[in-house]
Amino acid sequence: MFKDRLAKRLDEIKNNLKKYSECEAIIWMNSTGLELEEFNKYTGIDFIIFVKENENEFLKNISWLDCESKVIYAFKNRKNGYKVMYEDKIYLEFIIFNLDEIEEMILPEGRIIYIKNKFDINKFQIERLENNNINIDWEIGELITYIYLGLAKYNKGDKIPAFSFIQIYAVNRLLELAIILEENHLSYNIIEKENIKFQGISSNVNKFMQGYNKSKESALELIYYINKNFELNSFMTEKLIELAK
Repeated sequence: MFKDRLAKRLDEIKNNLKKYSECEAIIWMNSTGLELEEFNKYTGIDFIIFVKENENEFLKNISWLDCESKVIYAFKNRKNGYKVMYEDKIYLEFIIFNLDEIEEMILPEGRIIYIKNKFDINKFQIERLENNNINIDWEIGELITYIYLGLAKYNKGDKIPAFSFIQIYAVNRLLELAIILEENHLSYNIIEKENIKFQGISSNVNKFMQGYNKSKESALELIYYINKNFELNSFMTEKLIELAK
């Protein structure tokens, strides 16, 4: 069962991290860490790693994620975290914090799956990466993972959050990306290489936002549009199309 595969993957990652003396604790976040009976093939893993030092080494080299299935896509969506897809289609997100640098923490509910030394985990605040610099890869990574999460929720039967992720969050990210390119007179490498202009989005918005019952159709239009203008990870593209069919 997929539930067993997901639990096994988290166990593999936990065992990998336990080999490092710097790793102090791992917390499995949000509903995936609590609602085990609701696991299905659209569930992902979301966890936080606490280390006492050398957090940058865990971010520079993510080989500790290697398990039975290899990482096929890894996107650094914040200064201390990644979004990851395995070849066997297990999706996860993680962030890493250095205990010595944390003064206050406000943790959402979660499940402690590993703890070496006792420490106060009730004072924590997640800070989203401030993206002041132009980073097109970051924008695209956020965009396609929003689409992925939306399609996963839609296929679970959660149409309202699916609508939000695909037709609001992803579309907003695309609009922000278009503004960045226009204001800075930038062209992405694939656009220059193929002499393709980043076409105006306004005439396509109705295709990206087709309504509550057409999140899959909206997602497909977004995927085709993005893929036409940018060089996307082929595995993620195929996975998104598969979920949207």
